[in-house]
Amino acid sequence: MRIATEFERTFPKWLIGDSADDRIFVIHLHWPRFVGEVLEDNSPATRIEPTFIDGPGGLTAPELARLMRQAGDFYLNEIKRCERTPASFSKPERPPKHENNQHKT
Repeated sequence: MRIATEFERTFPKWLIGDSADDRIFVIHLHWPRFVGEVLEDNSPATRIEPTFIDGPGGLTAPELARLMRQAGDFYLNEIKRCERTPASFSKPERPPKHENNQHKT
């Protein structure tokens, strides 16, 4: 069994990101780290196309399949969560800018 690193204890296991060209990614921050592009077609399954950051690290085919299933499950659960709470992905409001970045005292 692998011991979690300080990085893995600090950051979440999964993130979702998008790009300016409307692609969606599932990001796995724990070992083996990868960025997986979400590929949706007309089938009921969501496919994740991984690009490993550190390489797959000797994962067996069943381990890799399980990791991709987990990525797909995470993505689908996040989409459902966002449908229930649409404001969860909205950008936070920025505080008003002060002239010359000075606070009045």
